[in-house]
Amino acid sequence: MKPQDIIAGKSSLWIFGYGSLVWKPDFKYKRSEVGYIEGYKRRFWHGDNFHRGNDESPGRVVTLIEDDDATTWGVAFEVSGSQLEESLKYLNVRETVRGGYVTKMVDFFPHGEDRSPVHALVYIATTDNPLYLGPASPEEIGAQIAVCKGKTGHNLEYLLRLAEFMRSSCPHVEDHHLFAIETAALTVVSYLLAAHVSGIHSEQQVRNQSVPSSSSPGAARALALPGCAVVAMVVAVGQLRVGAVAGGRYFGEGRGASAGVEGGACGQSRQGGLQGAGGGGGEAG
Repeated sequence: MKPQDIIAGKSSLWIFGYGSLVWKPDFKYKRSEVGYIEGYKRRFWHGDNFHRGNDESPGRVVTLIEDDDATTWGVAFEVSGSQLEESLKYLNVRETVRGGYVTKMVDFFPHGEDRSPVHALVYIATTDNPLYLGPASPEEIGAQIAVCKGKTGHNLEYLLRLAEFMRSSCPHVEDHHLFAIETAALTVVSYLLAAHVSGIHSEQQVRNQSVPSSSSPGAARALALPGCAVVAMVVAVGQLRVGAVAGGRYFGEGRGASAGVEGGACGQSRQGGLQGAGGGGGEAG
């Protein structure tokens, strides 16, 4: 579905985001709402060789998998007037050209009592996409995410910001898939730091320390990282964690209006309907 076909005869449109769009939309919008769609589950089954990885070490980002019993929480953005065409042109590059996603229309249910659903556009990566990676264990996915980096930043940042969004804006939702991967990725990071601090550099030595994910290709790549890369990764994780605990939310309050994040892996956040195009460009989800 081409952008011009989507906006034909429309004066406004809702766009549903469930990955990086919840905290980094990077387009102008009229308003935003936290809520959910039905019939889909969010999974880290899509590869990313641009924003959060490269051809040699693709990162993992989320897509939607059909499941009649599932719901996926995220943020919907309403665009109108000139915002409509501008946002779709931008997202066509960010999601379709660079991300390999296709568009579908779904019913979006805003959070709260007595709220009527609205029709919303969503970007989904299909299984026949060459970037599609498919299922893997949380430990394997977490190890892969912990070490990958693309033009937009660390894959780990993508994971942690999505997890923090769910805790901040959807505290009543227990996303087992997301939180299990977050735990696995942070475990890899903690062992990497311990390994480099103590001078352990070989994969076999870390295996002897019973690293849960050390047998995965992601962990093997992680062990080859130079010390400066590990320190930078840990600092980024620490800043994300400290910012959230201290109340420096990366997301809007109230209705869940998202705040853009600029300046790379550890950028500062700001609220409002205009999300700047800085900070390394857009990404999938």
